[in-house]
Amino acid sequence: MSTLRRIDYLLIGIGALLVYGLGLFLPILNSDPAFNATVALRMYQSGDYVSLIDQFTPYLDKPHLSFWLAAASFEVFGVSAWAYRMPSLIVSILGIYATYRLGREAYNKEVGSLAAVVLATMQAQILANHDVRMDALLTGFVAIGAWQLYEYLKYGRISGLVWGAVMAGLAFNVKGMVGVGVLGIAFLIEVLHQRAWGWLFSLSIFAAVVAFAVTISPVLWAFYVQFDQHPEQVIAGRTGVSGVRFILWDQNFERMAGGRFGQAGANDPVFFFHTLLWAALPWPLLIYAGWITRFLRFRRMGAQEWLTGGGALACMILFSVSSFKLPHYLNILFPLMAVWVAGWVVQARQTNNTSLLRFISWTQFIVPALMVVVALLLSLWVLRQEVGLLQVVLIALGGVGLAFYLYTIKDALRRALVFSALGALYVNAILNGLIYPALDTYQAGNQIAKVIKQKEVPTGHVYFAEGTPLFYDLELGIERIIPYVTPRQVQELLRKKQAVWLVVAPERARAYLQAGGRVVSQQCFDDFHITRLTAPFLNPATRAGTLGKYCLVELRR
Repeated sequence: MSTLRRIDYLLIGIGALLVYGLGLFLPILNSDPAFNATVALRMYQSGDYVSLIDQFTPYLDKPHLSFWLAAASFEVFGVSAWAYRMPSLIVSILGIYATYRLGREAYNKEVGSLAAVVLATMQAQILANHDVRMDALLTGFVAIGAWQLYEYLKYGRISGLVWGAVMAGLAFNVKGMVGVGVLGIAFLIEVLHQRAWGWLFSLSIFAAVVAFAVTISPVLWAFYVQFDQHPEQVIAGRTGVSGVRFILWDQNFERMAGGRFGQAGANDPVFFFHTLLWAALPWPLLIYAGWITRFLRFRRMGAQEWLTGGGALACMILFSVSSFKLPHYLNILFPLMAVWVAGWVVQARQTNNTSLLRFISWTQFIVPALMVVVALLLSLWVLRQEVGLLQVVLIALGGVGLAFYLYTIKDALRRALVFSALGALYVNAILNGLIYPALDTYQAGNQIAKVIKQKEVPTGHVYFAEGTPLFYDLELGIERIIPYVTPRQVQELLRKKQAVWLVVAPERARAYLQAGGRVVSQQCFDDFHITRLTAPFLNPATRAGTLGKYCLVELRR
């Protein structure tokens, strides 16, 4: 019996298009996504695609490809949050297809199809396509690279090795050596599994090295022009910094040691292992069960490939050594995990392992059910003031439709897997369609940008007051890199009869009001860092005490 039916895949596909489509048009989050978008915005507006600039200073951290793609999207579609997200969504779709192909080659078509479903419905994968950093691109390129490398090992096609090297190069161009490392480790583990040492000493490896070098050469050249040719620039308090050396070598060890990036998660050696419990929802328990039953042989279930599960586990252990850990670092491993868990589930079905099938059925009923409950609590209690009758009706209709479809499925395993996929998409439809838009009302930058557009404020007259945090979302919204001004500079602007629209916290406004101008208009907005939700913020009774406030003040002489 097939694990899932065509109608299941059709409904999951429609649900995924809805969820990813809603995410594409969400307001941008004022964190890394908005920052990355403003770096690309400067490229687009200046025509300088070599230099990476953070506001008005050189930026040395990530390579250029994600910024190039976003700037190119601005050229085609205009400047917007959805245009910034578009390249990542396209590469994510290609990555989901590559995951299907990897699963089909490593196992069979059924595994490939289920692996694509698993990847497309993982919580952090969905999140990465609206909270767009580098990870959606990186995940897609790694998925394509893993598929091509496996085909090389299976069929000996040199084209597979070359394309794998090109994908490793593109992953490097997005985030440095981490993508290259993941593909290299997965490849070596599968070589070890197959005992195919000859592949490592084949002359075709030379072609792969050349393909990789050619692929990364534009980024290396850009780093060389911006940094190596200008050693006088001050980078993190130092001069004489080589951009080429940084991206090839220093970046990896800076992140491993923490360094200027900080020590997030340094004292938690199992950070990625417990983070996986939410990042891979609704599938994490199956991933762990697959590792346990195959590697530790508790059930004497072998694996016909180790590239996916072995590669993912080895990389998680290596990541855990780092002193700088963030949840989205796991995303790059999701295609490997998806194939691994899909192969494990289908194998349990084919061997009719009743204990494992019972475990999968119960697990994949309880986990998505808890996800749905949490999503409903968030929407109906936490954001009850923002939720209207229409939204409640749509949520109820979606829930009833999901329940009815599950009722028609008699096979326990199929019902559990369908509930996992459609339940995760139902939850994210609520998140992307209701919760994130409501949370955006607490992003002062986006709200100020709306006012500036509505009032047709000349964007060249908008400034940040000293001490105001950078609202990258505001800069993207009005398509301007906004400078800071002092009270004296405001005084000079007013003396030239130039109106000034100042973004300032109320408590800091007095110093600017004493610059000799009169307040023509003032609008203030609540602000909260919604990528770091806290219990006091989520509780409507205590939310007001967690909010900052920033104003758009119009000053004239």
